[in-house]
Amino acid sequence: MTGLVSEYLRHARVREASRLASEQIALVDSIGDLALMIGAAFSAVAIKSVCGDMADVLRWSQTAIDWAGGDPVKGSLVVGSPLAAALAFRGAARWWSGRPGWREDLDDATVIAETPTRGLSVW
Repeated sequence: MTGLVSEYLRHARVREASRLASEQIALVDSIGDLALMIGAAFSAVAIKSVCGDMADVLRWSQTAIDWAGGDPVKGSLVVGSPLAAALAFRGAARWWSGRPGWREDLDDATVIAETPTRGLSVW
C-alpha cells in the first residue's frame, strides 16, 4: 500500500493518497506488529503532512512515538530512526497548530538523529 500511496502523491492525486494512507494505518494497526506499525506509520505520516492533514500527523506521530517506546531504531524499515522522524513530524504539527512543545520535539529529534544508531543512517 505504501507504494500505491506514494504513486498517488507523485501524480498529484492527494485526496486518494491521503485516503489510502488512512486505510493503511488502520490495517497495520490491526496486525499488532509494533516494528511494522512504526515503519508504516512513517510513510502515512509523511503523506498526511504533505496533504496538510496536521491533526492526523499529530495523532499518528504520537502513536508512533508511543509504539517506539524510546527505542530510536525500532521499526527502522524506511528510515534509520522512526522515533526521530516521528518526533520531527510531531514538532512540525505542533508548530503548525500553535501548540507548545514543538521546539523540544525538534531538539529531541535532532539529538536522536545525530546519535550513531547501530551503524544505521537515520535519514
